[in-house]
Amino acid sequence: PDGQVISRLEAVGLDTPLIIFYGKYLWTKGIHLLIAAIPLILQENPKASFLLVGFGRFRVYLETLLQVLSHGKRQVFFRLLEYLREQEVANHFGSCRYWGSLQEKMKNEEFSEKYWQAAESMGDKVILTGFMSHEVLKDLIPCCDVAVAPSIFPESFGLVAVEALASGLIPVQTNHSAFHEVIESYAKAFEEDILPRELKFLGVDECIVANLAENINHLLDFYRDMTWQDRSRIRKKAQAISLKKYSWQGVLASIIKEYQAVREENQPTHR
Repeated sequence: PDGQVISRLEAVGLDTPLIIFYGKYLWTKGIHLLIAAIPLILQENPKASFLLVGFGRFRVYLETLLQVLSHGKRQVFFRLLEYLREQEVANHFGSCRYWGSLQEKMKNEEFSEKYWQAAESMGDKVILTGFMSHEVLKDLIPCCDVAVAPSIFPESFGLVAVEALASGLIPVQTNHSAFHEVIESYAKAFEEDILPRELKFLGVDECIVANLAENINHLLDFYRDMTWQDRSRIRKKAQAISLKKYSWQGVLASIIKEYQAVREENQPTHR
């Protein structure tokens, strides 16, 4: 972890809503899209703070993006968006189209001014921690309110979401590839709790930045009005989902169930 990460974490207030990302710092993980969504989140939740846990060379780009936003460097911000377009790997997978809706909205003067005004406070609210082991993460994640996995590249499994559920959090993640399977495991379970305002479908499209911000804001608003008892109920519900489906016992139970079903189908019929 970074040398000053402990002091920075200690400075975060106990009543501060915390949003956490953990994983490798890669453009495929969509961390830059989360950073672009932060001013939209701060407009509704100005006390929120963000923990970006991970490692990787893409950190340089992320830190530059944060500095540009917090210092109101508007032209440089759009230049940074174009920078990804110029990279062969990014251009090949079409990652730049995810900025489309945000760039279009920036043409509206009122929207733009509110966005940049909120961005000014980002410097102290976003903490890049560097690498953290699972021994540390298992204690850090439960201290947060929302875990975010805004990946824009196909994933083999939604382990981040499973870890979030095991820590008592409702994950916010893009709905694609293997992430979809994990989303299905908790979406219906929390449907009644999250109403009356439904979460946006978080697709990998040009609206991802706005929808990411709206879903996080919705969950923070949802928690803000809760009693401690209700909040505890939600956390236990999330943990129960992870235990039932993704613990060793849960996985073994599902394998045995499938095995027994196949065995019954192949039993010879006796007259």
